[in-house]
Amino acid sequence: MPYLSISIKTLIRLKTLFLFILLFLFIHQAHSQDFWEQLNFPDDTLSIKCITTNNAGDIFLGLGAAGETGGVLRSTDNGGSWELVFNYQFSILSIACNKNGDIYIGKSGPDQFAVSNDNGETWADIEITSFSEGTIHKILCIDNDTIYLGLWPDNGALFVLSVDGGNTWHSSNVTDKQNEYISDIDITSDGIIYVSTMGYFFDQGGVYKSEDGGYSWDYVGLLNHQILALEINSNNDVFTTDWWVIDYNENPGIHALYNGTDEFVRILPATDGRDLAINGEDIIYACYHSKEAYSQDNGQSFQLIEDDELPTNHLYNLHIDNENYIYGTNPKFVVKSINPTITGINTANKTIKKNIQIFPNPIVDMLNAYIKTSRNNSSPVIVYIYDVSGQLQYKNTEVLTNNQLKINTTPLISGIYVLKVCIEDQIFIQKFIK
Repeated sequence: MPYLSISIKTLIRLKTLFLFILLFLFIHQAHSQDFWEQLNFPDDTLSIKCITTNNAGDIFLGLGAAGETGGVLRSTDNGGSWELVFNYQFSILSIACNKNGDIYIGKSGPDQFAVSNDNGETWADIEITSFSEGTIHKILCIDNDTIYLGLWPDNGALFVLSVDGGNTWHSSNVTDKQNEYISDIDITSDGIIYVSTMGYFFDQGGVYKSEDGGYSWDYVGLLNHQILALEINSNNDVFTTDWWVIDYNENPGIHALYNGTDEFVRILPATDGRDLAINGEDIIYACYHSKEAYSQDNGQSFQLIEDDELPTNHLYNLHIDNENYIYGTNPKFVVKSINPTITGINTANKTIKKNIQIFPNPIVDMLNAYIKTSRNNSSPVIVYIYDVSGQLQYKNTEVLTNNQLKINTTPLISGIYVLKVCIEDQIFIQKFIK
């Protein structure tokens, strides 16, 4: 009996140890993700400053650091090979593409600004020096003709804009404080321009907005925050990330100004914040303090992206292309998400329409949608509802009545969802919150 008693105890211990090992492996697997692939980078003597892509998927890297030669690298094969398409003595500080594929670069040194209209084969300087000798730290292209620039001159953060593709320019001072510059620019769906500013002295840094197209500016919030990135989602919520704070009474982190509210709220404590990106389904991505994280619930919670393939170095830049792949760069490497960052909605070979409205949004139990379509109201309408992980939660054939749909969503739990409506060869997609 004593021998049997010891054996049973030993078996119990072994079973407990086995279950513990299984639990450990499960937890480790649950928190490890195959998210990134590292792209080839041709020369470790070069330093990456900025990144953009065009509609064809070509990748452009702006290069340069203190004491190093700058330029622009181009890859047309997903980073398999690279070509130096612009060689420059100084750094390329900012880069952006418009819808036509024109590539704009902001440069340090004597020439501020240049453009390529042939995918990087040739470049031409654009004259804007009548406004400032400052360097261009941010370029935002809207459609094909509107260009917004954020500069760092000697006399404060300067905003420069052109609405005719760079032929004529207008400038306005966001602030008049020395050693303060515009670090990022974004615009809401109703045309309000927001900028973040970065400073190094007390009473510098913060967020400003313009409701008249960039001609005048109003302070919004986050004074004394050294903000490096600002992004706006489809609901016109504004998100920022701090590198640090000048006033130690303030709390650094990722902040949100939700549409309809007056004050920023800190949604994630974080320091050394470098960049933010928001994809086509309003999933927020952030890189900060040697971490990468994402939020699927509009900043209410964040999950870390843990991938053994990602080098341990901190990502400095994030960029989402037109297919919703996300890129990350450090001065010495480039990574790209293995898969698109959108949910598993297959929209291949069909037309995606954005002219769909859900009202009210957020909803309670009844979803009302208005769809602007020329298709006959008697056409078959197939409705899908996905959660943010891409899992199908609802599918049914409906009928349009005066271009309107009514769907009972009582079985859905509270959360963020994606509505997909298929009408013949058209697809209409819109996010909603219950």
